[in-house]
This record gives sequence, structure tokens and C-alpha cells, in this order.
Amino acid sequence: MADQKIHGELFSKEEADAKYGPVLDSYKLKVGEFKDVLGKTTQSIMFLFKDGKTYVFDKDRNIIHKNGDRDEFSKAIVLKRYSVSVVEELLAKGATTVDAADNSVIIEQRADVISVSYGSTTMEVGSDCPPWCTD
Repeated sequence: MADQKIHGELFSKEEADAKYGPVLDSYKLKVGEFKDVLGKTTQSIMFLFKDGKTYVFDKDRNIIHKNGDRDEFSKAIVLKRYSVSVVEELLAKGATTVDAADNSVIIEQRADVISVSYGSTTMEVGSDCPPWCTD
């Protein structure tokens, strides 16, 4: 069996800002709620900002969390895909630097990418789905 490709890399917030530009829009989820959402998928999780709203998808492109009113999107809509293992690493690393008063994971829209931050750690280098929806 071939090794599964890893989607995503961790950076400091400063590195992410330098590489990918400033955050243009963001959506916060308390870490417990984000972990509940993460528990609804395996292997990969995907994100989309659309019309000022944020959508989170499981590995099969089913919406597992949203703050918008859409229930589905065309398979042609490009989502940003990350490996669950990298998200778990983000949560572990970010937990050491997160502000206890605002214990939130932040999904961020930047000029050309979607990043996810927790504490002083940011995840980027996700894959586009399509075309990279499966390994």
C-alpha cells in the first residue's frame, strides 16, 4: 500500500504573513467545536470561503460545518484540502501558545490561499480539490 500524500505545512504566523500576505477575512471556532468538526472526517478536511461565509468539508466534500446558508456546492468549486494529521499537529503545537481567553482556531482567507491558525502557528500549503481530491 502506498503512503498517503501529506497536504499542509506549519509556519509561524509571521512566516505565513510574509509568504502569503495578510489575512483578508477570517472565521473563528472555539477549539472544542473545531475538534468536534475534525472528528467528522478522516484523512483530509477541506475549507472554502464563499460570499463572506465559511464552509468546512469532509474528505468526500460533504459540508460538516458552515456559517452560511448553502447546503452543497458544485464538484467544480475548488476547496482547500489539508491532511487531518497536519491539522492535529497544528492543534498540538498551537496549544502551547494560544491565548487562554480566546481559545479559538481561526480559518483565514488570504489573497490566494486559505490558512488555518491556532496560537502562534499557521497551517498552509494545502492542495486544491479539484484536481487533488484523492491520493
